[in-house]
Amino acid sequence: MTTNKKQVHLKLITKIKQPTWQTTKLTTKAKLITKDQTSYLRYEECLKDNPKALVTFKIKKDQVQLTRQQVLVRSILVFDPKKTQQTFYQVGTSKIELEVKTLSLKIDLKDDTGQISIDYQLYNQAKLLGDYKIRLQFMV
Repeated sequence: MTTNKKQVHLKLITKIKQPTWQTTKLTTKAKLITKDQTSYLRYEECLKDNPKALVTFKIKKDQVQLTRQQVLVRSILVFDPKKTQQTFYQVGTSKIELEVKTLSLKIDLKDDTGQISIDYQLYNQAKLLGDYKIRLQFMV
C-alpha cells in the first residue's frame, strides 16, 4: 500500500435550493492524500457566521463520501448514482435520518489535480429537503 500526501489549492462552490437557490464559494488550502485507489481531500472550512468545520471528501472511482465535523454537528453523505444512500445528520446526541439521492456524479482525477461535480437531493422521511450542487476543483 502506497500513500502520497500533498498540499493543494481547493475551490468549492455549493448551491442549495430551499426553495430558492443560494450559492456559497470557498477557496482554501487542503491536504490531498492518496492511498492505493482512494483519494482524500481534507480541509478546514471557515464560513462567515458558521462555526469552523473539518471536512473530508473520500473519493473513489465511482463514489464520493463527504464528512463534515463541527463541535456538536456531524454529517456523512455518500454520493453514489447507482442507489439512494441512507445516512444521518447528528446534532449533539440527536440523529436525523436522511436519504441521499445522487442525480449526477462526475469525477475527473489526473495526478494531483481534479474536478468533482455532484448534483443530489436530500430527503427526510420521504420528504424532499432540498436540491444541492457541489462543484469542487483542486490543484497543486
